[in-house]
Amino acid sequence: MPAVIRPLDPARDAPGCDAVTRSLPYHFGDPGGRRECAMAVRRDAGWVVDHDGEIAAFATRAPSSPQAMEITWLAVAAKYRRSGLGGQLVEQTAASAAEEGFELLCALTVGPSDPEAGVADGYAAPGSSGTAWALSPSRS
Repeated sequence: MPAVIRPLDPARDAPGCDAVTRSLPYHFGDPGGRRECAMAVRRDAGWVVDHDGEIAAFATRAPSSPQAMEITWLAVAAKYRRSGLGGQLVEQTAASAAEEGFELLCALTVGPSDPEAGVADGYAAPGSSGTAWALSPSRS
């Protein structure tokens, strides 16, 4: 069965989201960050990529202002990286935010920096420290 993007169900999906973060020790090496992410998947709205019952990726979101929705956490399990799942979660989050009337989607992102040990792709792709996407024309 192909991977399916569906709403995050904290009771059902939190353990799978925790497994995704454990697969990424370079990104989730800080115990405080892991705790914050674990709390977010148990508290906040979001999306998961369900691949035959396994959580392959997830994103959480929260309004950061009346006009902007923020992607607060997004992770793709190590074995699914570079497969497009992260981009699909961004697109899904943008679509749902626009449907809810938000004008912007924002995320704090990791840009190219230190190479990631043991991972061939590292952060060779362009990145930045913050990204924002316009979801709809300005209402001004």
